Amino acid sequence: FLMEERSITPDKIDIIHYGIDLNLFKSTNGFINLGKKEELGVSKEKIIIGTVARLEEQKGHKYLIQAAPEIIKKFPEVMFVFAGDGTHRTELESQVKELGLNENFQFLGFRQDVKELLYTFDIFVLPSLFEGLPNVVLEAMASSRPVVASAVDGTPEVIVHEKSGLLVPPKSPEALSKAILNLLEREDQGETVGRMARARIEEAFSFEMQFEKFENTYDSLLIEPRN
Repeated sequence: FLMEERSITPDKIDIIHYGIDLNLFKSTNGFINLGKKEELGVSKEKIIIGTVARLEEQKGHKYLIQAAPEIIKKFPEVMFVFAGDGTHRTELESQVKELGLNENFQFLGFRQDVKELLYTFDIFVLPSLFEGLPNVVLEAMASSRPVVASAVDGTPEVIVHEKSGLLVPPKSPEALSKAILNLLEREDQGETVGRMARARIEEAFSFEMQFEKFENTYDSLLIEPRN
């Protein structure tokens, strides 16, 4: 946009991604909060595929619901947990009911315990149609969750495909189910991806990295000669 619409040359552009406070997230790979899981009424044997997002068209929940039957066919113990609320809640609940999947879905509504919820998820999914740089993906990765997300806008800047997460095309239930099953069928891969996700955030998306980039940018401006 800056280059095309404002004719700014690339050498004048520096991208500073925002970061998160890693002290708020445990780095232990594979850690599951069984207490919070019990609070949700989900038995410890259940596999939770979770997402945290407003229930709006942009977030693509309906495509994850469409992907669910294929996943449940192979893993009947899967529970899909949607945290968040919005204008599409009734529509999404009806979609789940029409597919006969009520036993495999929970709509939690708005939550203030997202950080704790993340540790109940075996896999985090964000099937958005468009995004900026989704903070919840950073938080899920910092929690060592394996992430499946749509390859839109800023998300591929965070997730290195098949290393620190899995990227899929938007609006594709088939791609979603394939990626999720890939992780479920190979538990060791899920653990590896979760561990690499945490490392990716530590490397490039921490508060410390963000502050350091701001300092470097300000320093470079101070030493550059003025025209």
